Amino acid sequence: MNRQMKISLILCCFILIVAILLTPNPFDGKTAGAFYYQLDFAWCITPYACVHEAGHMLDEERGWTSESSEYQMAIVNLRNSSIEWQSWLDGAPDKNKYQEIYAEMYYIYLTSPNTIPRELEKFYQ
Repeated sequence: MNRQMKISLILCCFILIVAILLTPNPFDGKTAGAFYYQLDFAWCITPYACVHEAGHMLDEERGWTSESSEYQMAIVNLRNSSIEWQSWLDGAPDKNKYQEIYAEMYYIYLTSPNTIPRELEKFYQ
């Protein structure tokens, strides 16, 4: 094995170790799915998680709609104008908040299309 191959092998091992330590563990019993946009890869173990992760994939495919000012303003307006959605939106995790809201709303859009707020429909069509 030449020097370049050894360096490549060491680098691959390092990347694998970092990935294992920093990404959700599919075998921890708590995580039902994850989307790794850097690798363009998702995994899931429940139907709900599969649709949710597909929402993240769609978000990325569309250029991270969830991070656009238009989408975030629509979420803020919805939160301020609808008591029905206010507590639901307040319960979104702080980490990647708008990405998680986008993926959750995608799940709602696909499974209960009549319940998604009208203001958000255009982001999922």
